[in-house]
Amino acid sequence: MGTYSFAGAAPALSARDTGSRSWRLATATVVSGAAVIVGSLLPWITLFAGLYTYRGIIGLNGRLMLVGGVLAIAGGVWLLVRDSLAVRRALGLLALVLLSFAVWLLVQQYAMYQDMLANQPMTVPGIGPGLFVASAGALLLALVTLGSVWSGTARASA
Repeated sequence: MGTYSFAGAAPALSARDTGSRSWRLATATVVSGAAVIVGSLLPWITLFAGLYTYRGIIGLNGRLMLVGGVLAIAGGVWLLVRDSLAVRRALGLLALVLLSFAVWLLVQQYAMYQDMLANQPMTVPGIGPGLFVASAGALLLALVTLGSVWSGTARASA
């Protein structure tokens, strides 16, 4: 437990609390990076009612998501080794880039799906789970890292 001061000030964190906090942050970062990687390996689109599946890594966009997931895992491991505000900020920037890229890809995937339904209905297109899993991993990474940057900045200024 932390020690509390008067006048509504934020509680002071002991070294043990800070260490367990960075361990939890690093674990959440590694898990979200793994979700981005798994999402890039899963099918993003299917044709002929699932007969043909196209995974994310067959194109440049999926490979970029894969690299982003690997960077997130590397950042999580780096947080375990040495926790610093600079690493948290870099992970927050990576999270924003991955999240915005994932949202853009979701919009483009939906537009392509609608186009295929309208112009080539015999292909029986379907949307696979891969991009949704990668997007969820990017969202988790953004929530975790940006929350830690926000609280780390507030703690440093207090």
